[in-house]
Amino acid sequence: MIPLLRLPQGGVTTLFNIPNFRLFNGSNFGDWPFLDPLKDFKYQAAGDKVLADGTRFGVLHIAARDVDGKHYGEPGKKGIEIKSFVWYGDGAKDEFLEHERQHMVIETIRLSIVAQKNLKDGQFKVPPEPKSG
Repeated sequence: MIPLLRLPQGGVTTLFNIPNFRLFNGSNFGDWPFLDPLKDFKYQAAGDKVLADGTRFGVLHIAARDVDGKHYGEPGKKGIEIKSFVWYGDGAKDEFLEHERQHMVIETIRLSIVAQKNLKDGQFKVPPEPKSG
């Protein structure tokens, strides 16, 4: 049995990790042929969501690209566009998927704010572009 932590609000946290999360160039998702290559996103990473007992229960796919602020009402500024996907099997219930959607939005924003801070103070360096092919 996988240990679960019940939160005061009634939610459940599942303990898992993503042991093989790695960068891709948008065309070599060999382990996950169902992922959309998103050719316009030069930074992409994916990995299996794995429970503590070794069961793979999903795949996380994150993609990011630079954007010009003029397209978003912020001329002269630069930003990033992030797409975040989690792929689950057909047995995932709609209620679970809705909670996951909300969680992903919150985590993407939270982690983007942390990344922005870490870029400014030098704790994070943008990785080199993945090699094509």
